[in-house]
Amino acid sequence: RFVSKGDVVVIKPNLSWARRPELAATTNPQVLKAVIELCQEAGARRPRIADNTIHDARQCFALSGAGMVAKNTGADLIYPRSSLMRKMGLKGDRLDVWPVYKPLIEADVLINLPVAKHHSLSGLTLGMKNWIGGVGGSRWSLHQDINQSIVDLANFFQPSVTLIDAIRIMTKNGPSGGSTSYVSFKNTLILSDDPVAADAKAALLFNREPKKLGFIRLAQQQGLGTYDFSKLDQQKVVL
Repeated sequence: RFVSKGDVVVIKPNLSWARRPELAATTNPQVLKAVIELCQEAGARRPRIADNTIHDARQCFALSGAGMVAKNTGADLIYPRSSLMRKMGLKGDRLDVWPVYKPLIEADVLINLPVAKHHSLSGLTLGMKNWIGGVGGSRWSLHQDINQSIVDLANFFQPSVTLIDAIRIMTKNGPSGGSTSYVSFKNTLILSDDPVAADAKAALLFNREPKKLGFIRLAQQQGLGTYDFSKLDQQKVVL
């Protein structure tokens, strides 16, 4: 439905931290591998994996498993560097001109592939917040008025589809975690072309009411999607 033959597909996982998969700080490598293979089956050109990491990129890619996924699938794993940043007008309520990670804006199809976890400032980090890894500049300043920053970025990137990895979720000490005691197994994936609905559904896994999370409430107010599930066609697949 989302990928056609010859498309340049860029997948944006959350690989920000040099953490092993069992700590749930980064996107599950099995999920990343499956998405790449589905894109390849649909006829995409060599899929690309792109994230502007917080920890050293080589360590992040090695420990998260993304490096091995790229090797085994033939996907391009892009290493972040300053030459891949381009200042662009985000036209957000808070964010105006900001350095953007070029691979994400050069895609025919952009797939948002975050991991679901706790966040000390925004409450949770899900799909929309994953775009903080799609820009450069000062992350500290992005975390001021974090809810509006999240929504400004989500409004700019607008992926073709969001797939939230909730195989393992981090329930506290996020976003970096560091202990398996913070991890809960949910064995769930949430797929939507509505980024607000995807985040809202994932929030329920943490027993959080979507409208009480500032970035979800604000995103609906600004027309990015809805957390009103009665308006949506929902399907549950049990394997």
